[in-house]
Parts: sequence; structure tokens; C-alpha cells
Amino acid sequence: MDGISVLFDLQSALTVSESVAFVSDAQNIKIKEIEDVKTLTVTKRQSDIDGFIVDITRLSEYAEGEILLGDRFTITGRFGRKTPIGGWCFELRARCKNGTNKAVHQFFPDRSRIFALSFVIDINDVESIYLITRTQVIGLTPKEFFVDGILITRVSGYAIADTRSVVYIMEDDRFLEDLTEGGYSEYLYATGDPLYLVYRSAEKAGRKALSISRRLNDWDGLDIRISLMNFLPQNKYAVRVVGCIPGEAPLDAEIMLQLIPTYESRSVKLMHENQNFVLLHAFTSEELKTTECVRIATSESGKNMSFIIYNIEVFVLE
Repeated sequence: MDGISVLFDLQSALTVSESVAFVSDAQNIKIKEIEDVKTLTVTKRQSDIDGFIVDITRLSEYAEGEILLGDRFTITGRFGRKTPIGGWCFELRARCKNGTNKAVHQFFPDRSRIFALSFVIDINDVESIYLITRTQVIGLTPKEFFVDGILITRVSGYAIADTRSVVYIMEDDRFLEDLTEGGYSEYLYATGDPLYLVYRSAEKAGRKALSISRRLNDWDGLDIRISLMNFLPQNKYAVRVVGCIPGEAPLDAEIMLQLIPTYESRSVKLMHENQNFVLLHAFTSEELKTTECVRIATSESGKNMSFIIYNIEVFVLE
């Protein structure tokens, strides 16, 4: 791999057992070695949180060179043939030095039965990584999975600039329709229990639109999981949400973006009947460290107000 140096590799490490621990007591994890090939086996899982944690700060003691801002952490593995394909996903989460934790990558399994999850390390913020599953349907939690690779790499002459102009756009979300069934797509999560409907909008030249109605609470809306979008340190990002209120709007009703888990409001708009809206927020560097998702929500006075989302876009600022 020209231009890439390996700082840590599960297959060549002698001390990985000192850096890997249980997430939950309800499962069994072992390191098996067959013909010099190491595999972490995670078995007897009872719930989604049964997985394992990797101590980044501990791994740095054994890495071939100091782990720096911008190095990439990757986990690869596979799951058994008896495990169903749909209804669940792998989730890589980061435990931060400020005591919070956030999702940094999700992987929806396919028929290959192999998986790979990775993210760019912010060594100033992240102290450990853990791998769990997230299940949409009760009873589908995978009972076991196998990890064949834990790798930390560095690209020579690493370019800190994010070359993506658009990180996420709702029109291209291939799992968007899953919101109406399991409650989440690849980057969007349902909040509360309103009615979700994905359709082709005549007003927007047949592009996908998302209707959110039958709302009972101000938080009944949508979470944009920005922590999964592989943001690169020292880059600037923003989110834009375009939509409308398709009918009546109560007096003083507002729609807004909320940063979760702090619940700080951004881009608050006072709404009226049949009004279009654009919610726009440019993230600060501190917000990118602490925010797991951006919630589209309303004020208490607008808790029963329906709205339509025509587009969600997360993009890189020049």
C-alpha cells in the first residue's frame, strides 16, 4: 500500500489482549490464533451492547510510531451464516475524554457477511472505541461475530482538507424508506412516534420528500446523525434543511435545529400557515466534538404541527 504506513495491526501485535475489554458482562470474548492468524470471537451475545472496547490510549503504547490527529482506525470482520441479513447494523462508537460517547460509523450488513468500519481519529478527543450492534427488530440481535482486523494507519503527506463538497444529501439516502418501518435510515433516525411518509414531490420535480405528521411532542421529528459522517479534524462543516409547513401553524410555533446531547437550539424559525423554511447551521469545532446528532424539532407551541422535509444536506465549508 504505497503512501500508507501501518501504526498498529492486530495480526502482528503481541499485546492486544491488554487493550481489548468487554463492553458488557453478558457475553464472551476470546482471542483465537490459527496458523498465526488472530481472530477476536464475540459470542453468547444477549443484547446489542454486548461487544468489546478498544483502548486507543493503550494501543498508542504499542503502535509503530505515535498516533496523531488524522490517523485512521479500522475494524474488519464477519458474522455467521445463521444471522439474518436485515433489521440490524454494526455501530462503532467513540468514548471521548470529556465523558461523552458518540456513534462514528455504522455498517448495514449484506450477503457477503463481512464488515468494515473506520473513522479518522481525533487523538485530542477520543480515548477508546467500542463495537456493538443496533437492532431494528426485537429478537434479531446477532448472537456472535468475529473480528479479523484492527488497524491504525497513516497516509504519507496526509491532506487534512476534506475533498468532499457534499457529505450527505437526503435524495441519495438509499435507506430513506426504512424510516417508515424500522425508524432509521443510514444517517437519519426517527424521534418520538409520528407518522413518516416518503414520497416523490411534484413541487420539487419528483425528488424525494419526507412528510412528518401526527406529532404529539416537540421532539417528534428527525435526528441527523452527523457523528457517523466521518468528519475530518480541522475542517468546517454545515447542515441545511429545506422544507415547508403544509397546513396550519399554531400561534408562535417555531421549527429549529437542536444539537444533541446538549439540546442547544440553532437556526430557530417562527412559522406561519403554508410557509417554506430553510434551517442552516455552520458547526464550530467544539460542536463537532460534542454533537452526536442534529434534531429537527419544534417549540412546545408547535408540538402538533406537521412539516415536510424536501432536502437535508451536510456539506464542507470552504
